[in-house]
Amino acid sequence: MSKLSVIIPVYCVEKYIERCSRSLFEQTLDDIEYLFVNDCTPDNSMNVLLNTLEDYPNRKRQVRIINMDHNSGQVTVRRRGMLEANGEYQIHCDSDDWVEPDMYEKMYLKAVSTGADIVSCNFVIEKEGQSRIIQNSDSPDPRFHIQYKAHDTWWSLWCRLIRTRLIREHDIYPISGMNMWEDMYVNLRVYYFANHLSHIEEPLYHYDVTHPESIVSRRMEKDIIEQQVSCIINLETFFSNVCYDAGFFLICKKCSLKNKFIMMKETDFKGFVECFPEVLENPFIDNCIERRIWRDAANGSKSSFQILRLHHKLEEKRDSFIIRIKRRKFFRWIKERLL
Repeated sequence: MSKLSVIIPVYCVEKYIERCSRSLFEQTLDDIEYLFVNDCTPDNSMNVLLNTLEDYPNRKRQVRIINMDHNSGQVTVRRRGMLEANGEYQIHCDSDDWVEPDMYEKMYLKAVSTGADIVSCNFVIEKEGQSRIIQNSDSPDPRFHIQYKAHDTWWSLWCRLIRTRLIREHDIYPISGMNMWEDMYVNLRVYYFANHLSHIEEPLYHYDVTHPESIVSRRMEKDIIEQQVSCIINLETFFSNVCYDAGFFLICKKCSLKNKFIMMKETDFKGFVECFPEVLENPFIDNCIERRIWRDAANGSKSSFQILRLHHKLEEKRDSFIIRIKRRKFFRWIKERLL
């Protein structure tokens, strides 16, 4: 058994796979299993990977290449890698990202020294030459974290080292077809069953959001948002089955989805509210006029829906002084017509 397994999906990343694989092969930790899962990539990604591997002969015996029978999507590839992993711990790495040279050594040693089931770290968002460090600290108590901090956490699998035994014992795998928030769906269930968490206050992972084919670039598309709704429904079912109250986290996620549905059609918004009626009981909507607009939009009113949409667009640009002035005039205009 290896100390840890790294699961790397490969699909249309020929421009990025060399940077990623070099950062993996140059890790200071010696005993690593690398699982490159080829999702029938149509480009030259696999050849680039194999050519890069030639520069690291000591790593060849640690590399396993798994070829999918057909293009299956990110979640199915992740699931396959998780099922194949032989390491004591496992972690993911997206093939358009890269990692610090000592990332896995630091995370593994932290897990061993603290007895943690999960070790997380901070990371860096890389976008068009600009870097932003994200603090992503976990609480030592996993269920405390679900209850009070889950709504404000990045749930990515690539910044968490997870004990493989925990995943196997509780059958914690992503659902095929759920290509958005699948990492949150896996991690929240892992956190529920974990005994102890640990965290490294260093940015060890580089998350590149410039890749045009990445899921994050499609986050406002309807099918992606519908997958996020599916994730929330499945999490509700899970927490209900284990009789655990994760209500605060769930309502926060539902409210964040509500704003995305506002940018779609009024029929989509109505269907969303029918699925999650509790989002209208938002304590931040204390103005009776605003409540009336929300409820009318939820009942299918096109005019109220358009008001919400315009309000949301103005909110997104609230840092602009001119927009703030327009917003005040806008709500004054609404009140004059509704009162």
